[in-house]
Amino acid sequence: MAKTTDPEHLVFEVNSNWDGETGGKIAAKHSGYEVKFDTPTDWGGNSRALCPDELFMSSVAGCITTTFCYFCRKMKFQPIEFKLQAAGNVDFVQKSVWVTPEKGSNPRVFSISDNLMKMLLNIKERNNVIDKNRVFAKRLRHIRRQFEFVRKKQAYKLQNDRILRIMLKTFRAWKATMLYHETKDPWYVMEFLGHKSLQHTKKYVVLEAAVFKNGSDAFVSKVATDFDEARELIELGFDYVHEINGLYLYRKRK
Repeated sequence: MAKTTDPEHLVFEVNSNWDGETGGKIAAKHSGYEVKFDTPTDWGGNSRALCPDELFMSSVAGCITTTFCYFCRKMKFQPIEFKLQAAGNVDFVQKSVWVTPEKGSNPRVFSISDNLMKMLLNIKERNNVIDKNRVFAKRLRHIRRQFEFVRKKQAYKLQNDRILRIMLKTFRAWKATMLYHETKDPWYVMEFLGHKSLQHTKKYVVLEAAVFKNGSDAFVSKVATDFDEARELIELGFDYVHEINGLYLYRKRK
């Protein structure tokens, strides 16, 4: 039977050995397993094994899957099927991101800021990605491994095991909850998330009520007359509300 007690601390170490050509072999000290890797032909390699990006994203997907298995075991769930898949497209001219969902929700397009655009272009350059519609390498499996590494590092540094419960979908849930808290508009949240039915969005209304049960709906309001004043208010955390006779109204919760 699998061990059910949760360890307080885990250390994982690997050794990487070059094969004399364009790849190598990774040996894990904890499990004793070995994995070969190679450079893709797109980057001048031989592609005789998985590339580091594929290994990285495999670990991301594996971590999410094992987390799912952990909670199934804890909660006595009996799942029938579990899959992970997503696709995305970035337009560097229109400064927008296309989200193509896997689970049947509506596709969306999001505008992104100049600062985020610079960050994405920097990642694209460092990854030597030639495809103009992509930011990362052809396969995005490395994201999961980086997320898992940062999560474990912060949990150990802060001595807070609850951080290990944070999954990638946690950020989506928190964004949806905060978005409803700011707008009080479930229809807007539904459109933002790509839900086809308001029924799927109601849980974030419940979460918002639970998180902010002792909160206040009182606001501080400010008026901006030009670009500099508007930028200053945004930097202070104020949200744009409306324009009246050339005056721009902003608000922030007390």
